Amino acid sequence: MKVTLRFSGLFFGLFVWSTMAWAQPANDKCVDAIDILVYDNRDEAVRTDGDTRNTTDGNLDNIPACSVNFKRDDVWYRVVAPDPAPEHGWSIEFEFGLEPTDIRLVGFALYASCDATPANQPLYCTVTSMDNLLSISQCPQTVVAGETYYIRVWSAEGLDPDWQVGWGTFRIFSYLNGESSAEALWGNEPGQGDFDGGLNGWTAVGLACSGGDAANATWVWDPIGSALSGAYATGQVNLSPTYCNGAMVFNSDFLDNGGIAGNFGGGTCPANQSAELISPIIDISEFDVAGVVVQFHQSIREFNSRHFVGFSLNGGETWQEVEINTDIPVNSGHLNETIRVALPGAVGASQLQVKFRIDGNYYYWVIDDVKIVPRECTNTRVQRNFFAVAPFALVPTHMVHDYPILADILNAGACEQTNVILNHTVQSSTGNVIYDEDNFYGTLISDQLAENDLFDAFVEVPKIPATYTGTYTLTQDMEDFDPSDNTLSYTFRVGGNELALEEAFTRSITPAASNYNAGAPMSYAYGNFFWAAAEAKVNAINWGVNNPDDMAGIAVNVHLLQWTDTNGDGTSSFNERRFVGTAEYTFVGNEGDNVTIRSVLDNIDDPEAPVMMEAGKGYIAIVEYQAFSAADPQLFLLASEARNYSPTNFAFDTARAEGLTDQVFFASVLGLSPDGNLGQIDYGAQTGTFGFNIVPLVRIEVDTTFISTKDVLAAENGISVYPNPATDNIQVKLDFAKSYSNVTLRLLDQLGRVVNQRTLSQSVNQHTEIIRVSELAAGNYMLQVLTPGGQRTIPVVIVK
Repeated sequence: MKVTLRFSGLFFGLFVWSTMAWAQPANDKCVDAIDILVYDNRDEAVRTDGDTRNTTDGNLDNIPACSVNFKRDDVWYRVVAPDPAPEHGWSIEFEFGLEPTDIRLVGFALYASCDATPANQPLYCTVTSMDNLLSISQCPQTVVAGETYYIRVWSAEGLDPDWQVGWGTFRIFSYLNGESSAEALWGNEPGQGDFDGGLNGWTAVGLACSGGDAANATWVWDPIGSALSGAYATGQVNLSPTYCNGAMVFNSDFLDNGGIAGNFGGGTCPANQSAELISPIIDISEFDVAGVVVQFHQSIREFNSRHFVGFSLNGGETWQEVEINTDIPVNSGHLNETIRVALPGAVGASQLQVKFRIDGNYYYWVIDDVKIVPRECTNTRVQRNFFAVAPFALVPTHMVHDYPILADILNAGACEQTNVILNHTVQSSTGNVIYDEDNFYGTLISDQLAENDLFDAFVEVPKIPATYTGTYTLTQDMEDFDPSDNTLSYTFRVGGNELALEEAFTRSITPAASNYNAGAPMSYAYGNFFWAAAEAKVNAINWGVNNPDDMAGIAVNVHLLQWTDTNGDGTSSFNERRFVGTAEYTFVGNEGDNVTIRSVLDNIDDPEAPVMMEAGKGYIAIVEYQAFSAADPQLFLLASEARNYSPTNFAFDTARAEGLTDQVFFASVLGLSPDGNLGQIDYGAQTGTFGFNIVPLVRIEVDTTFISTKDVLAAENGISVYPNPATDNIQVKLDFAKSYSNVTLRLLDQLGRVVNQRTLSQSVNQHTEIIRVSELAAGNYMLQVLTPGGQRTIPVVIVK
């Protein structure tokens, strides 16, 4: 798979790791790097298995990288640069996200040595790459033919202190780059689209600066296409095929701050900026092709900019534009990739022009090797910016529920495609397929987008602890030009005691800053929406914070609210919600950076009673920070951008409109104004910063040992345990009045910890199950028997 890689004051007005042990990877250290070969082409390249699990802390190696924490679960590989240098360069590629044990985001760096010195800076380094490909042109600034280079690989998830979060498996391979599969109609000649030594007939136009001269919004030519001059995005270089002869750079970072940290708005062209890079007139009238594509290489790091590709068929009198890069996460790592954008109607054009427009708000955009090439006949894809995922990342077994799915697909090729099918499969880490359904689209014409098409069946999630991987796979009758974008996957985990929308944080965030008015305090309330599929006793709300030291002595409030969206406007107003539980936390200042804080809630109505979630209700877990002046510090919560819940929200809305479910899904919620309203976070539509693709680390911790009196198994169902007390084994005899499926037996110790759990695969009426207890310590235990008809607990005594 190619992974091309957002109350009080405001309301008035645990990652559970498997106990399985892995051996330390043999290539945990640079000196033990595993050799990989450079193969003649991608198809023949042999994949080498990689595994970052059970690595030692990479920070202890003292080898520099572009990350303080992400690199900590690193492993190493070694490669000899091809000699002589290949004409079209060579590539190192990483494959991940296909297997249940795979890492979900990859980071990597390239080194000239294993030296643990500050001077051994990586030649290339990406922290949270959406890309999985390092294409090397072997210019003098990068690598030398015949020399040995070292590749450091890590999972780009999990920071201090939980740096192991996200570690897993992947594949790595290397190969010589071939020529383009299509002959370029324009751009093969030096001085056309390769920016050899300068603009070469292109035109750079400044359109706007915020509070400055629009002429300063400049695209500039750089000898190697680097964007190293900004204060916040240094150390990255362009790696286009011809970057040695230069490329065009729009450096929003530098234009805003002049390369001085903290000097926001102090540069020659403060953000937001706007600028265009326009080609000369291109004549492709002599070519007989089915379609036309503009192909170019981009190097980019994104914060909050917008990027557009435009084209004109009449020499610039009128333009058509399409926005690109909308799926790159905020604050993503450096990305190098080749982009293809279709130019409908451009076949036979004699007055063709293309342009690149940026509305800049950090960090940079580098363009090189622009070509006009024939459009491929067959190129369908699953739209990576719109595919529904599970409405949870972590969910306790008794709180799982079904969910609807959909994904947009596009025929990006020049030819009509027949028998187009989108399959969705959900498979557990134990190999069980729990869902396998097809959506049939029949025929798609060129450029047709098939969107908002809900699958007929919901995904039914079993109450069985495991990691589950959902995969969309798109097929059609003809062989696809680029099959890498025909598959998309996501994961979720069933088990543990946390209800969460993220598995690990990837960034820190302060929502108030995006809506900041000069002199205003940085107050906000930020949290997540959860659906209670079953009654649950709430132990605590676990929430992540980046900067406790800045917050020393300051208190925040943590709340659990029950909310019913009675008017369907997606905003939680006073009359729609009630407080269920609350807690206050005062920062000490020595908690450490990037920590998860556990806040035990008090019942609002009865401090002596537990905090409860009712089945079939929606709940908001939220952290509230009330700053009283602009001098108060900003609170940075931990958040994740690994999942875009917008399509999931849309899928639930669609299913409700069609009468398929009564359940709602809202993802994250945010309150900034003193009217007390909390909005589901489609806040990005207003600010461009937050959206369904960013969720805070705010989780609900439930008591998995709690048994509701509402769900007690009827007395007519017989359950007995023999012997009791026991030493070696117990026999659990089940004699049910009717057959039950998904019967779970759970043995818990005096602290409520699960020491043995199993779900019976067969339907159960009369059955005896043997559980070995010889390895358990002597003491009192509880056996829970959970069935769809209720549950029961039986004391068990173990003696030695």
